[in-house]
Amino acid sequence: MKGIAFILFVALAAPAGAAPTANDVKPNLSAYSAYFDGTWSCTGDDSVHNRVAFAATLQVAPSPDGAFVATTGSVASNAYRGDASSASSWVTYDSKANRWVMLGTSSLGTYSVSTSSGWSGDSWKWQETLKSGARPPGSQTITKAGPSRYDYVYTSPGTTARGHCTKS
Repeated sequence: MKGIAFILFVALAAPAGAAPTANDVKPNLSAYSAYFDGTWSCTGDDSVHNRVAFAATLQVAPSPDGAFVATTGSVASNAYRGDASSASSWVTYDSKANRWVMLGTSSLGTYSVSTSSGWSGDSWKWQETLKSGARPPGSQTITKAGPSRYDYVYTSPGTTARGHCTKS
């Protein structure tokens, strides 16, 4: 839920009669959505905040038009941050660059852009390419621990957050 803020996107329509390009075609999101779609309950802790525990709930679903997979999440208040927070992310596949792309924002005013090559065995690694604030970009590795549970580790210089999520 960290490393995420509001990004405004303006979509420009292609001129009439323009030939479609690879990214004009709806991406095949099944490699991502087959595993992640659904409701997840997550717990973890964060080294930046003295290992303060947190809990989150994630809702993951494809967009109505199938162009991306949307995740909305909420983090309960905790000892570090008294107020609850929320975050959203959008995942799609860029067939021209042969990579997965995730854009994320949060109610705390944070944002990030991450890319991934997808599954490598039972792991999926996201590498942040753009991040709000002064901390350097990091990476998150998600490892399947069965059909309805995954473990994750987020690292950037001076930061480690880890935990697990279970599908409801």
